[in-house]
Amino acid sequence: MMFQAGMGPSLIFWGVAEPLSHYSAPPFGMASPNTTEAAQVAMQYSYFHWTLHPWAMYAVVGLAVGYFSFRRDEPGLISTVFRPLLGDRVDGPLGKTIDVMSVLAVLFGVAVSLGTAGLQLTSGLGETFGTPTGIVVQLLVIGVTTVAFMISASTAVEKGINYLSQISMYVAAVLLVFFLVMGPTAVQLGALTQGVGDYFGGLIPMSMRIESFDQDNA
Repeated sequence: MMFQAGMGPSLIFWGVAEPLSHYSAPPFGMASPNTTEAAQVAMQYSYFHWTLHPWAMYAVVGLAVGYFSFRRDEPGLISTVFRPLLGDRVDGPLGKTIDVMSVLAVLFGVAVSLGTAGLQLTSGLGETFGTPTGIVVQLLVIGVTTVAFMISASTAVEKGINYLSQISMYVAAVLLVFFLVMGPTAVQLGALTQGVGDYFGGLIPMSMRIESFDQDNA
């Protein structure tokens, strides 16, 4: 559910926009723009930005909360993860502060995703159907999505949010089948295979690249 709320809009947009961006301006000058090499680098770095590294950050927090919740019978709160370091102080104001900060972080993250999704939806409708894309329409779209979010969030977890998340997963599956059928299927599957191979082949060098010898970073 958090995947759909926080990552869904970004993946739908940047899944297309990021490879195109890297194709026209390859990262670190690794290829000439708008060439076959640029396309290869574009897919490689798109996988790099959306695969193991971002999910590793989520996994660390999820594993920590899950361990203390299911193995230590602690409440499912971020503050309980700090009990080995802070002791019983997590049950007091310090623990409450940690929990409040966690809630605010999630709130701002989801708010940014919803706002970005509203702008993307407005722009997409304008490009496809010629509808207005001004600030009034943007606010209207964001308002509708916010109301829908509030309605789903006010219901039980196993109902509103769960239903919306499952529907969005089904829609994503339909889109995947649509693009595979409409093609060019061979090119898509070839790009997927080569992109994944390039990603895993260059995983360690890409992870360690910080351009430390670039004079512009000095």
